[in-house]
Amino acid sequence: MNRPFQLATCLFDWSLFVGSYAPLFLIAALRWEAHRELIASLVICFAGAATPTLVILFASARQQGRPYEITAVESRADANAGYLAGYLLPFVTVDAPDHWNVWAAYAVFIWLVGLISTRGQLLYVNPLLYVLRYEIARVVTTDGTFNVIARGTLRSRETISATRLLEVGPISGGSR
Repeated sequence: MNRPFQLATCLFDWSLFVGSYAPLFLIAALRWEAHRELIASLVICFAGAATPTLVILFASARQQGRPYEITAVESRADANAGYLAGYLLPFVTVDAPDHWNVWAAYAVFIWLVGLISTRGQLLYVNPLLYVLRYEIARVVTTDGTFNVIARGTLRSRETISATRLLEVGPISGGSR
């Protein structure tokens, strides 16, 4: 794998991960009463939501996609429970951070979860994309294996029209 592909994939994966936490920071903002924590949570929420949303809009605005015939869709349903536990635990079960070291602990926790998510199957569970009615799937096509962002559930033996998000990276499936 060449370096530009690795860098593009890493940035893409982290943008999806950060975006996946946007709804949780909205929940935290609603729970926390302190003005500083509320503002910080809303800023993180909107910044996190903007990244994958802009990626999807950019891919949608590009030229017409080309057809890809799906031969298999790899299931990622087993990742849901583990992700949900790691997703909700740090924010829903504790009080608002009241000092810089608590914020630092949250940052380290999210960084560790990010490493695990971007290197494992947890990247495929993304609440923000679910809210936007998109899903991430790993598909095998006649041209290779790709991560696809698509509206709805993808199935084997169907043909999708997809556009590459990056010249060296994953593809985004839109219409079928």
